[in-house]
Amino acid sequence: MTGIIERDVLEFNEARGTQFIVSPEGNSIVTVIPKQPPMHAAVVEISPNTGLINVTCPPAGLGIGRRGTFKEAGEKIVSTGDFVGRPEPSGEPMTVEEFSRFVLEPILFQSAV
Repeated sequence: MTGIIERDVLEFNEARGTQFIVSPEGNSIVTVIPKQPPMHAAVVEISPNTGLINVTCPPAGLGIGRRGTFKEAGEKIVSTGDFVGRPEPSGEPMTVEEFSRFVLEPILFQSAV
């Protein structure tokens, strides 16, 4: 899963110039960091033992940011219902690609927030 997030950010950078740095830490954590603040960042941490996925997107300025926990459910990813921030997950199971888009879209395309 972290590989898909990393791929999506690299594709974005390729199309628009390097705006974000991806810092993968093994197979369980990926951090997306803006090259030039003040832009949003993201940390996705996967617990291989429990299948839980913690997402933290601290705000670039004032605000609450985005954070929540998700769980792997077979080939899908579902929210555990504790998500804070906008946009919120739909409540429907997501593919890995949909999850990557959910996490990254507000960061890469900040006008969407």
